[in-house]
Amino acid sequence: MPGFDLGYDNKTNSLINNQAYTSARYDGNITGTVWKTVQDNKVCKYDYTYDNVGRLTGAGFNQYTGISFNKTAGVDYSVSSLNYDLNGNIKTMTQKRATQFGDLKYY
Repeated sequence: MPGFDLGYDNKTNSLINNQAYTSARYDGNITGTVWKTVQDNKVCKYDYTYDNVGRLTGAGFNQYTGISFNKTAGVDYSVSSLNYDLNGNIKTMTQKRATQFGDLKYY
């Protein structure tokens, strides 16, 4: 059964046994997302982190392995090292896949 959960001010998601997001947020930013697709029947999660002005600083990726969300499945699509220009646009970031995908630069 496919599903999708967006966390804002809730600390648990309703999709998988009420597994926890890293923290609840009350500023309008998304705490995390959990989803399950029909194609591969895998359940995945992103936990988002932000700086003190609300810009995304990271997106930690984990996959559900039957007990909890973790990285033991060997898949990691995490995003880190986000840098912004003076207008708040993303300039650079690091995106992973099974290994590091690359250091991306935006112009």
